[in-house]
Amino acid sequence: MEDIEDLLELIEKEVAQGKKTVFGSGKIVNDSVIFELVERIRNSMPDVLREAKYIVQNSARIQKEESEKAQQVYERAKLKADQILSEHEIIKTAQKEAEAIKSEANDFKSKIIQEISKDIDFMLSSTEKTLLESLTILRKAQKNNIDKFGSPESK
Repeated sequence: MEDIEDLLELIEKEVAQGKKTVFGSGKIVNDSVIFELVERIRNSMPDVLREAKYIVQNSARIQKEESEKAQQVYERAKLKADQILSEHEIIKTAQKEAEAIKSEANDFKSKIIQEISKDIDFMLSSTEKTLLESLTILRKAQKNNIDKFGSPESK
């Protein structure tokens, strides 16, 4: 894994070596070099960022699957309750069973949602820490760039 700070310095160097445009205060730089350096930065980002993205993408799918399972359990409970209702002597037992199954399905759904939320919170916390560290590095690189080349307003 390459050092992000080194890659940022390479970008700074590429921009600094760029030719001034005829009009305006911009510079012409080799975009393929910049794009390649940006790709290397992406590849150097901590795995926790990729893992967080994966968890966020999959959490909706998992939640939907678990919701469908809970709905199936509920539908089976409802069907069973309807069948039992047709038999007069066991109506109360059927209602109790249906409610127990429904409660079990809701408990299962709640448990899954809590686990997913816990995983997402953990990954987001790690991602936030990494992003703050990256921001600090970027700010330091920006300050170093201003110290080296001066601010754009002073030109």
